[in-house]
Amino acid sequence: MELLQLRYFYETAKNENIAKAAEKHMIPASSVSASVKRLEEELGCKLFDRQSNRIFLNENGKLLQNSLGVIFEELDQTIAKIKKREPLKTEIRILILAMQDYISKLMFEYQKAHPNVCFVAMFDTNNSQLFDYDIIIDKPTDEYTEYRCQELGNYEICFKAIPEHPLVGKTLTMRDLRNERFITLEIELGINSILFDCCKNAGFYPNIVLQTNDRQCFMDSTAAGIGLGLWLNSELDPPPRELVDLDVKDLRLSSSVCLYYKQSGLNEQLKDFVDFLMTREF
Repeated sequence: MELLQLRYFYETAKNENIAKAAEKHMIPASSVSASVKRLEEELGCKLFDRQSNRIFLNENGKLLQNSLGVIFEELDQTIAKIKKREPLKTEIRILILAMQDYISKLMFEYQKAHPNVCFVAMFDTNNSQLFDYDIIIDKPTDEYTEYRCQELGNYEICFKAIPEHPLVGKTLTMRDLRNERFITLEIELGINSILFDCCKNAGFYPNIVLQTNDRQCFMDSTAAGIGLGLWLNSELDPPPRELVDLDVKDLRLSSSVCLYYKQSGLNEQLKDFVDFLMTREF
């Protein structure tokens, strides 16, 4: 016994007319007639009494029609509700430790095209549930053992200063920066540790006047001339326009931006977002 079989019977029973049922379902009348006969055979009883070219519902047919009326009404209402429902939200959890402004823009771009996606975006590592993230944007590291790694780009690292800084326009070495004040950003591709290593190799300990894990605070304080900031040189995620590069000859550093994503449990929406990131300009 099939659902369509019951549908054909129900439409036939409403008008006691096979032709009208066939017209509604856009099939030949012979198909409706054959379907009703198979249903009668399966039930082991007649549902219609037949006289000449007409059919009439008998007691068995009326009993089945009444039951199907209740069932089909509820079924049709449920189907209508399902069709009207918005797509289920898909949550993507992302930890962004590099190129935060640019990655945020990409999230906004993707979300406009996929309104059923909900992002949970974090910008620091003060979270004990590190492996709860679907995606991590960070420097190359062996820390994320459960994730697959894809390099997105490689960038030069340089010192930024305000244009009126006395060292701007000069050819420098790291030793020339020993009396300078520095601002460090803890979370941006390990730049904090890179600064300490560069200064250590040049024979001095950096004078840190501000250490923060907030990127906006880091940008504002560097632009205010409070100290020198070590930056990724990227046009995609630029520092404030008023800052300029210092020409430090023995500073030849670069760092990669990597995309880490779960190797298992990659659903279609998450896979699509990973593909989207990999095809963007970095």
